Amino acid sequence: MGTPADLLVEHLRGKLDGQLSALESARTRAAVGLSVSGVVAGLFGPKLLTSPNNFGRAAVASLFVTGLVAIYGLVPHNLTLYAKGGEWLKWAKDNNAEDRQPALALTMAEDMAGWYGKNSKMLTRVQWALGVTFLGVAVQLVLWTFAVMLA
Repeated sequence: MGTPADLLVEHLRGKLDGQLSALESARTRAAVGLSVSGVVAGLFGPKLLTSPNNFGRAAVASLFVTGLVAIYGLVPHNLTLYAKGGEWLKWAKDNNAEDRQPALALTMAEDMAGWYGKNSKMLTRVQWALGVTFLGVAVQLVLWTFAVMLA
């Protein structure tokens, strides 16, 4: 059984891996939202080329806004993982890590806990963007439907 610091590092590593998985999942869903948005526009848009109405214009505006928000979810984000790994290695070499392993694990745990907090804010923004993307897709469907019905 490891020291409490070792257990904490293992626990935080699992949490950080979970954050990475959540970010990748959100990016995948943002790509799906962007794709669905394009398919919906492709299905309904051509019918309105001859006589665009206000619902059609609103649908195009919604497509644009939804696309921007989805792209925000797709761009690379600064997820902090192992930022001080090189410093940990140097510390381990300089301080005979075999004798001071609990101290190294505690240092690592402190760094990882800070990363977990910083990553949470970024992941919250990406999750909000994902929610807005799918809300935008729903709004587009309604607007395109009214636009085609009234054309």
